[in-house]
Amino acid sequence: MPKITVENIAEAGVVGAGGAGFPTHVKFSAQADTVLINAAECEPLLHKDKEVLRAHADAVLKGLAAGMSLVGASRGIVGIKEKYEDVIRLLEPKLAPGMEIARLRDAYPAGDEFILVYDCLGRVIPPGGIPLHVGAVVMNVETSLNIAAADRRPVTEKYLSIAGAVAEPVTLRVPVGITLAECVAAAGGPTVPDPNYIVGGVMMGYLEDNHDTLVDKTTGGVIVLPDDHVVVRRRRQDWAQVARIGRSACDQCSFCTELCPRYLLGHPIEPHRAMRSLEFNMVGE
Repeated sequence: MPKITVENIAEAGVVGAGGAGFPTHVKFSAQADTVLINAAECEPLLHKDKEVLRAHADAVLKGLAAGMSLVGASRGIVGIKEKYEDVIRLLEPKLAPGMEIARLRDAYPAGDEFILVYDCLGRVIPPGGIPLHVGAVVMNVETSLNIAAADRRPVTEKYLSIAGAVAEPVTLRVPVGITLAECVAAAGGPTVPDPNYIVGGVMMGYLEDNHDTLVDKTTGGVIVLPDDHVVVRRRRQDWAQVARIGRSACDQCSFCTELCPRYLLGHPIEPHRAMRSLEFNMVGE
């Protein structure tokens, strides 16, 4: 079987399928002792990573093996929430030597790569750093799938979940360049008047008013919601409204800092101090 090369990955146009779209061949031009597949999928209502694993487990693990070979890693880990027992049972007998499953807690944000690296390896990525700084490479499930095919075809398709107020919530495989509206139509169409599209998930996604926006290699899903949904209302708030709510509600209890995932990793991030600054800087407005 031909060996997949960094050149194959670059020529196929493989990029991070679950985040900012960082060119994958750049990641795998380095050296690391561990390659991690991020299968945590924290965003509510998005299921495409789990569906890809169910349908293409062998190919995803082939991509993991190729990634391990490229960076010289002796260890490959699939980080997935322990509640997805059916996927874990499917993967376990297919694992090659050096590969393992990391069972993650059902908590947000388990899919943050800083949290994932700590939960799987016990290593803390420094503030402003990347997983390579602690000897790891992290990639998305779909990215691994695309690596597995990089020596045969370019990336021209995308998996994404369509959920929320649609007739038939579904995970689709679509051509890159299709419109969001066409994807929603493939899920039976909206079930509410004047639908709103949240692209990328309700936690970290954004409100897209142009429903003819094109799907790209990083699009993970579309959540369709009615106008009066709290997520839509929050996305439409301007900064002045957010600031007023913050000033009126914050009593400097510091719980936001004590529970901040990055603060718990030891990073110098203290949200309650940001709120204090907001209050002091706006006195007299």
